[in-house]
Amino acid sequence: MLLQSDLGGDSGATLAAADWADQSIEADLRPLEFAGTGRWFGLVTRRSDAQNYYYVTLRSPQTISLRRLRNGVVTELWAARASAPFTPGHSYRVRLESIGDQHTVFVEGIPMVRAKDAALKQGRPGVAGYRTRYEVDNVLVSGGTRVLTMLDNLGLLGFVATPGQIFTGTWVFEAASENGQQYRYPRQTGTSGEAHAFNRRPLPATVMRGRLRPLSFGSTGDPWIGIAARIVDDDNYLYVTLRRSNQLSLRRLVSGSIQVIATVPAPLVLGQWHDLRMDVIGDRVRVFLNGDLYIETTVPGLQSSGRTGLVMYKTSADIGTNIAYQP
Repeated sequence: MLLQSDLGGDSGATLAAADWADQSIEADLRPLEFAGTGRWFGLVTRRSDAQNYYYVTLRSPQTISLRRLRNGVVTELWAARASAPFTPGHSYRVRLESIGDQHTVFVEGIPMVRAKDAALKQGRPGVAGYRTRYEVDNVLVSGGTRVLTMLDNLGLLGFVATPGQIFTGTWVFEAASENGQQYRYPRQTGTSGEAHAFNRRPLPATVMRGRLRPLSFGSTGDPWIGIAARIVDDDNYLYVTLRRSNQLSLRRLVSGSIQVIATVPAPLVLGQWHDLRMDVIGDRVRVFLNGDLYIETTVPGLQSSGRTGLVMYKTSADIGTNIAYQP
């Protein structure tokens, strides 16, 4: 993890070995303190020197701005308003891609800003900030775009069920409001057994994110909500569960038998949104809850690729986000 602790001016770090044309950088960014409105933290691509690069800034209080610095002159290519103010202490998963003349910004896996610009051809990726203390962790750099297999998000697609998913359980759509707007949530209403929504396309490396709101539990056992990756079939997959017993547990189902890999204390609250994320790169697994890293381990013997999905047991829940992609 990198810590930038100075509030005095510009800050940054660059990956010198990656001097490419097409490039993507993805990282967990956690602001700690802003020295006023308009101060920012973010990511950089195609940096050839201190006067030339593309960069995305997450600006206090809640602006996402994609910019180009060319010969020392700043040009804003596009901007958008974040769904909520950037909060000190909260971790944000941010990705900036520069592929050909296309530049895209993702926040929490969701595409937020796009722009077309061909002024800067090549350079290095990195991180940057201005008059902001922030932390950087879990950095991924690649030479291409992500491979997206599922993107359902409240207010973005309206959660239209597609043939790209396989469902078990009792699913309905419920009208609800959030931030003053009306939406339809997919809701799994059953509390008597297992339910899931599996995506169909397998990936060799996966970032899986689900935002779930538990509503009620079955009367017995230890009900839970969760997400899954490396799914081969109903009896073989890797999954993380957030349980009524206030535990976050990484598990593996092998030929129908459960193997507990790691378990840590974590809160599960009825009626509250919980943001689960699992990164599976090779046999290395990271599990996040509400932007914070809870579990990091290796799982030897994992299948080389698999599908992703949402899973739950004896729990009725609303689904706010279902995102799966290859970083």
